[in-house]
Amino acid sequence: RHQGVQALHNLKQGFHIKGFTPDLEETLSQYRVLLAPLRYGAGIKGKIVDAWKCGLPVVTTPIGSEGMLGALQEKQNDEHWGGSAFATSIPEFCDAAVKLHCEEDAWNSAVKRGREILEELYSASSHWGNVAQSLEDAVQHRAKRRSVDMMRSLLWQEKTRSTEYFSRWIEAKNRNKPD
Repeated sequence: RHQGVQALHNLKQGFHIKGFTPDLEETLSQYRVLLAPLRYGAGIKGKIVDAWKCGLPVVTTPIGSEGMLGALQEKQNDEHWGGSAFATSIPEFCDAAVKLHCEEDAWNSAVKRGREILEELYSASSHWGNVAQSLEDAVQHRAKRRSVDMMRSLLWQEKTRSTEYFSRWIEAKNRNKPD
């Protein structure tokens, strides 16, 4: 089931695929730094959140860090990132990785900041109030919300409800079938 990924394994190019892990946290906890040299992507990167959750600092590119800090984005520098987020060249990326791997103070600071970011931006406790309020609002105002829901109106037109009418026709035909 993982043959597509295994096909990328190439020792000559320095690309090692160790295989599938049934427990991501256990696997990540065996390492010191997560390297995420992302060249494209948008929004929250799960691999970065997972690394911070497991106590790993992250070395990534500006693309990798884009969208990860939300309202904290204006504090866009390595001091406010859980690792290093601004490597734009291979030497910068490698230097940041070596620094986090070898310098205990830098590593501890990055781990601490990664956990702070998780608590501030991604924890259930910091967001549950907003989620609960949104759900309550949706239930209380569902009639109004439905009346202005353009997509729902489009999908419930007679032309797009043909399967409903066809199934009703089959049911009626079966009910009126002579025995």
